[in-house]
Amino acid sequence: MFKKYFKNYKVVLLICILFTFVVCMKLNLNVEAIEASNIVIIEDKEIFTTEKVDYNIRIPKISGLQDKNLEYNINEIIKNDITSIKKDIEDLSVNDHEYADLNNYDLKNYRCKVDYDIKTGKEIISIVLNIYKFTGGDYEIKEKKSYNIDLKKISYYL
Repeated sequence: MFKKYFKNYKVVLLICILFTFVVCMKLNLNVEAIEASNIVIIEDKEIFTTEKVDYNIRIPKISGLQDKNLEYNINEIIKNDITSIKKDIEDLSVNDHEYADLNNYDLKNYRCKVDYDIKTGKEIISIVLNIYKFTGGDYEIKEKKSYNIDLKKISYYL
């Protein structure tokens, strides 16, 4: 009965096996690229609540680049961008809560969450910040910001 519906099931099975093999090999190359370059991503966490905003922030920090000046600059750019995100949502929450107080309605705390993904290639590391902001309503605001580091040219792209 199976053959009746899938005359070429052997071809489909072979394609699935090859796809799985290629994906596994690609993942293995990505891990080797980071290990071979001695680059480590260190994570700082900031979990705290202010009067109007709940924060849950994971900050990636690069360590192990040969060019320490480049390493410092990339880490400062990421840190400054996250600081700007926190300031923006804090300012927005203060304004909105003041308006809510003047008009006698309750407003929940805003939320700000930042985490990240690391994507690697043979000579490139990409750090993608995933930014989630909840300012009321039904859905949160989702943003992404990426930082790409070319290990061969010792440079970065925003």
